[in-house]
Amino acid sequence: MSGTEQVTDELPAAMREEIDAHRRRVAADPRRRPDLAGALQRYGLVLGVHGHRKEARLVLEEAVALYRTDPGAHRQDLAAALIGLGNQLAELGRHEQALDHMREAVGLHREAGGRPLASALTDLGIALGEAGRHEEAAGVLAPPGLVLA
Repeated sequence: MSGTEQVTDELPAAMREEIDAHRRRVAADPRRRPDLAGALQRYGLVLGVHGHRKEARLVLEEAVALYRTDPGAHRQDLAAALIGLGNQLAELGRHEQALDHMREAVGLHREAGGRPLASALTDLGIALGEAGRHEEAAGVLAPPGLVLA
């Protein structure tokens, strides 16, 4: 086994151990839910990168649900988890659901502004294009009035 394969195999196992530890902490103190949500979000992204889309979707759905338990706090984390979930749903061909999650994330980022909004808009534009909604994608990626030098 090469060093890269070993790291790839060991990383998900270590992440599952981290998630289990967070679950135990949440059982003792529910205020630790955001820590568990963050660990799930990271694991979901790794699963998705390795092509385990269905499992990634389930893990990211749990992360989103945990972030939603305290909607006022962790808005940017919720938005990031929604984008991750949207990406996995798009890869599974569930474009309308993906777009719903991505639009919600864009709304959350819009409230905060800054670089995460640009990234969320890019993800939404790509997902719209993949769903065959090219005019809508163009409107998101290059809104009217945008001047490119």
